Amino acid sequence: MSPMPPSLIDKYGCMRKWIKAPLAQKVCVQAQRPLLLDVTIIDASLLLYHIVWPSRGDASVIVKSIKTSRILLSSCQRVSRHSLAGKKIIVFDKYNSVSAKDYARVRRAGLGSSNYDLTTNTPLHSRDAIMRNKHNKLQLTKVLCTFSFDEGVRVESPSDGVFNHDEADITMMSDLLKAAESDTRVIRFLSDDTDVFVMLVCRVYRKMIGATVQMER
Repeated sequence: MSPMPPSLIDKYGCMRKWIKAPLAQKVCVQAQRPLLLDVTIIDASLLLYHIVWPSRGDASVIVKSIKTSRILLSSCQRVSRHSLAGKKIIVFDKYNSVSAKDYARVRRAGLGSSNYDLTTNTPLHSRDAIMRNKHNKLQLTKVLCTFSFDEGVRVESPSDGVFNHDEADITMMSDLLKAAESDTRVIRFLSDDTDVFVMLVCRVYRKMIGATVQMER
C-alpha cells in the first residue's frame, strides 16, 4: 500500500544507500583494443573531482586544469597524443528543480555548510566546501560555463535548453541517443558513477544501438 517499494526506503522515510559497484563488475566487458572515437561524453563532476584543485586563484585556474587534465589525456593516449579524437561533450548538473536526491545532497554537505556567491573573480574555496553543497556547485557550474573551452568541446550548461533534466546522468543518456541517431560509430563515456553505467547498459540494450559504446572510469 506504500507509494514506493519499502526495500528502497528505511524506517525514517529516507532512501537507503546501496553498494552498486559489484553490479558494474559483473556486467562490464573489458575492451581489448582502443578505437578511434567519434564522440566522448564527459561527466563534469568527474573532472572537478579528479583535477588538481587550486589552493588559490579563481575559476579560470580550474578551466586551465580541465583543459590539461590527465583524465582527458590518459583516455586518448592510445589514440592521439594530444587530444581526444572526435567531438567532446562536457555535461554539468543543472539543479533546476526539486530532486529525489536532495536529501542525499543535504546529508553529503553536512552540518555547518555555507552558501557562497561565486563569480569569475571570486577566490575559490576548498573542493569539499563547493562540491558538497548544491548551491555552491550550481554557482561554480554557471561560472565555468562562461569560459571558452577548446575547439570541438560543447558544454551542457544549466541554462542550456537542449535537455532540461537537472541530473547530468539523464542528460548524458540523452546525448547518447542523439549521437546514435546521427549514425555515430564509436561513443565513449567518462564517468565514475555506477548509475551512469547501469543506465548506459539499459539504454543500449533497449534501443538496440548499433554503435560501439564504451565507458571508462
